[in-house]
Amino acid sequence: LNKGVSHIHTIEPTKTTFDILCKNVGEYKNVEKYNLAISSDNNPREFISIGSSSCNSFYDNFNNSAGNKENQGVRKKETINCVTLEQFMKNNHWLIKEEPTKYSYNDLVNDKKTIWDGVGNNLALKHIRKIVKGDDLLYYHTGKERSIVGIAKVIRGSYIDPNKDDKKFVVFDIKPVKKLIRAVTLKEIKSNIFFNDFDLVRIPRLSVMPVTKKYWSEIIKLSDKKYDV
Repeated sequence: LNKGVSHIHTIEPTKTTFDILCKNVGEYKNVEKYNLAISSDNNPREFISIGSSSCNSFYDNFNNSAGNKENQGVRKKETINCVTLEQFMKNNHWLIKEEPTKYSYNDLVNDKKTIWDGVGNNLALKHIRKIVKGDDLLYYHTGKERSIVGIAKVIRGSYIDPNKDDKKFVVFDIKPVKKLIRAVTLKEIKSNIFFNDFDLVRIPRLSVMPVTKKYWSEIIKLSDKKYDV
């Protein structure tokens, strides 16, 4: 394994496999930083992604996350996130909504980061469960503004809401990236046939929704242009 290089190994994640992996790479334990992904043969589309770890912490994390008792006393150095192949290979894009009088994009900028909670819609929760660290977000102001005003990034992927007893409620953490040069209004988007299939037009009350690359790119382009009402 080379320092600073990402590696993908498709194997069945068992104790024997981890022992062989660590043994066969020789100086593996001396590698300071690496990115590693392990997929299960039983479910090849699901990956366990570990970054900036070591051989020992890598194996310890697997044991602890799998519920094994052998290394429960070893402090975990990294967190394991299970994501799909599509999510592992690229960042996904989403749009999130909030009433600016409740929590505006400027509030996010001032806070530097926040937990995104309070979502109860089942479809929105389904989308949140697919959100992973590194995903990009469009920040949409509801209410009177009804416009996309900024860009944010996910700094912690979806996890169970610690303030809820029901495990169906999930949340994620975000940070601001930048405010758009010009806010892109819902009226502007609806007037453009390019966005006819966009969930923001189709399901206007949905608070968390995916954004395709083509829609993302077009919205960013529109934010750089003057809009004539």
